[in-house]
Amino acid sequence: MKVTDKGYLDTQGFSVFLYDSTYHPIFVDQKNTAMEMILHGQRIATNGDVITNLRLAPLIEAHLARKMLATVFLTPFVSPYGIVETDGDDRVTHFREKPELPYWINGGVYVLSPAIRSHLPERGDHETTTFPELARMGRLGAYKSQAYWRGVDTIKDVNEVASEMHRRLMTLFREGPDAR
Repeated sequence: MKVTDKGYLDTQGFSVFLYDSTYHPIFVDQKNTAMEMILHGQRIATNGDVITNLRLAPLIEAHLARKMLATVFLTPFVSPYGIVETDGDDRVTHFREKPELPYWINGGVYVLSPAIRSHLPERGDHETTTFPELARMGRLGAYKSQAYWRGVDTIKDVNEVASEMHRRLMTLFREGPDAR
């Protein structure tokens, strides 16, 4: 593995670039870290605040087959809150704790074709500029997956993910690699 003149870690046709932008507390939703990979000539970019076990090969294959300028990984929307159902007399009939809702959200992993460069802003957020433009053009693909995904925006999120990863690791340790 070597570091290229552009700062990428490079080995056998696979390059990775990690970066950290300047964080400013006024912009609380600013993505301050991210990762970019180049694999099979396509750029795979991620937001720095997500954890996923998404398999990249099927994502890239879907992107290439559909000939999109960009493809966005979509993950099911899980409510961060419990849902309360009521009847016509406002009596609570059911609680559902943090259910999966019938919507898909941006999972923060993208495959970008080389031709996208002319559509990217000099400065600004591709999610509010480039992606809406590509959607209007019919050149933005979606890749829906049930892969593990978590946004990590707070200390609570970090602690929950750490606990879940520990639980999953211990399950694998006790039951072997085929355990679910």
